[in-house]
Amino acid sequence: MSALQDTYAQSSFNLYGNADNYNNSSFRLNSFESNPGNFSTLKDWELSAIFGGTISGESTSNIYMISLGKRIRNHYLYSRFTPGFEKEFVFNTGTTKIISDTSEVETILKTNLSYKENFGFGYSYNFSENFSSGFSIRYFDQKFTEETVVPIFTDTLNTIITESKVTSKNYWRGDLGVNYNPFDNLKINLSSINLFSIKENSDSEDKYEMSTDKGIQIGINYSPIKSLSLHSIYESTNGFVGGFNYSFDLFGGNLTAGVSAIHNKNFDETIAGILPVINYSTELFSVTLSGVRYFSKDKNKLLSNFLEKKINNVINNQYSDDRVFLGVNFALSFEKEKSIKLIDVEIKREIFPTLQDNYINEPFAVGTIVNISNKSITVKPSSLI
Repeated sequence: MSALQDTYAQSSFNLYGNADNYNNSSFRLNSFESNPGNFSTLKDWELSAIFGGTISGESTSNIYMISLGKRIRNHYLYSRFTPGFEKEFVFNTGTTKIISDTSEVETILKTNLSYKENFGFGYSYNFSENFSSGFSIRYFDQKFTEETVVPIFTDTLNTIITESKVTSKNYWRGDLGVNYNPFDNLKINLSSINLFSIKENSDSEDKYEMSTDKGIQIGINYSPIKSLSLHSIYESTNGFVGGFNYSFDLFGGNLTAGVSAIHNKNFDETIAGILPVINYSTELFSVTLSGVRYFSKDKNKLLSNFLEKKINNVINNQYSDDRVFLGVNFALSFEKEKSIKLIDVEIKREIFPTLQDNYINEPFAVGTIVNISNKSITVKPSSLI
């Protein structure tokens, strides 16, 4: 069996497959992985969920994520619950035998490692239409169970019992990010990777803990034309995501199809895997079908190799299986969206309610009406004195 590759998983791995673009920007089709700064054009409330399952080996399915977003003027709040963000390993760590004159007792020892991301919160503030900044906080649960043997000797019996030592190493991870849109068709973001970690059990390090290497990631999204979107994310930990998607109007909504390629450090393959995606969005809902196909099939699960390389991402690492995801987003807006904006209003003459009939043909004020929606609208100005 070949040795495990020295790999880094993308922190920016996106379950939505990088489907977001100009035509479906009303929904947040990303999360903390590719958007730690919490950039969003959400108008009011948004509820979303992602379901997923493996398509290689033993098939499994799960609810990966449920999230809720809310905008309050220039403030944007985001929270998510991630029951599907988990990875578990079971290693055979040895065999112990006790041999007597009449019997032989053999026990296989196991080490169980469990990694979970339970939930997360995010906040961002829009300083202007083109610039925002925010942060994200996530909570990770790590539990390690090691079996040891205790031999028992009596006059008539030699046997072995196993005891389990359980260690928990839970921690909080925090990151910051800034987002800048110099033009309508260009988005740039800069964010941290593992900016800080707050450990609940900081008395000592554990050899099984996830790697928390620090770094930065830079993302660019560019639309040369309205229907085409190009995206790339570079990580200083030698990870890269790049791809495109194309969209067009269909049945009153917008259909988007695209693909992204991912590169990991020191993989034999230059392209470690691909993430295809199809998305359909209307004003009220968005549906996303995405997946990940890994080209590297090295799954050598020896404990010695695991301890040498470790993992730094729960859902995207050197042991991850091919998977498919189904995401749904619902816009829950209880505020009427503005379509026009009245600017440059100038009062031309004094207003006297008793002379209101004189204002039918002689205007008392003038102004400019601007269409701030992406639709053609008809406006009929009116006033009340």
